[in-house]
Amino acid sequence: MTNIADLMKETLPTLLASYKGLYVACACFNLLDAKDRKTVVKSLKDVIGEMLTNKISHLFIIHILNNLDDTQLSKKKIITVINLTFDNLFNRKFLRR
Repeated sequence: MTNIADLMKETLPTLLASYKGLYVACACFNLLDAKDRKTVVKSLKDVIGEMLTNKISHLFIIHILNNLDDTQLSKKKIITVINLTFDNLFNRKFLRR
């Protein structure tokens, strides 16, 4: 039997292509227990930089930060990547505007 966390890891990129998919992804994330939420957050480490600049998927990151109860994991896996990504974006002249 497939675990919902494994399904989310596989289908998040396609879910976060539309606002309805975002709603489904957020609802599924709310249904997960703490261990599976951590698994999903850890699986996002490679694509979180791209998600920050997407007009829909950045809302899922905000939802994760609002609902994840592990502040150390949030800081280590999400907020440090946000800081690095924004530093890189601000260094680009055309994105400063």
